[in-house]
This record gives sequence, structure tokens and C-alpha cells, in this order.
Amino acid sequence: MTHETPSGKLVMRKAHRRQLTTRVETTMDLYTKGRQKVCTDLVLQCCQLADLITIYDINSGEPMDKYILFALLKGDGLASESSRLDQLHLSLLWNRPDIAESHIFPGILCSLQYSFLLGTGCKFFDQPI
Repeated sequence: MTHETPSGKLVMRKAHRRQLTTRVETTMDLYTKGRQKVCTDLVLQCCQLADLITIYDINSGEPMDKYILFALLKGDGLASESSRLDQLHLSLLWNRPDIAESHIFPGILCSLQYSFLLGTGCKFFDQPI
């Protein structure tokens, strides 16, 4: 819905802005015009953060938890090692080692580590310390 200008600013096309405004007004039909405008302005502000928006096609047949986790991971970024550990913790809590391998540590995990994350590792790793 937005495109980046040469200066790096995200801009929404007028047609998309009209379509979004119409959808908000239709959805919020019972509210006053003032409330509709406030909501529309908030949605338009969110669209300026396109890199933080995750789109999920409900008819795709893919599990929604994957996209919810993607959205959580996007907001945090991969800036620090502690951030990466938090993301790894989340992906393992959600039982999504595939996301750990593809989005948190792409190309870094060796096959042994990935096998362990998938639960196919050897029993040695299952022993309490």
C-alpha cells in the first residue's frame, strides 16, 4: 500500500488512501465522523511502518501461529545477542524451530543444532545438568 520515495520516505498512493478510508468508515458506521477520522489517521500512521506489518491470508491454509510469531520477531529486530536469545526462546516455546532456523539464525545453525531443535537430536542433550 505504500511505496518508498528516493529520499526514503514511505508514501501511500491516493487510491489506496481512499480505499482504506472507505473501509474504516464502513466498518465504523455506528461511530461519529470524528471517531472515524481519528481511527483512519491511526491506521494511516501504522501504514508508515510497513516494515513492521505482517500480512496473513486467512485462506492460505498456513498456520496462523507462524505469522503471529513473525510479527513478534519483526518488532524486535536482530540487533543484539540478547534479542536473538529472546527470539529463540519464543520460537522454542511456540514449538517452531523452523522459524528459529530460517528467521533468527539463517544459515548459522549447523545440522546438529537444527536436528536437536527439531527434537531428533541424541539423548545426550536431554540429560539434566
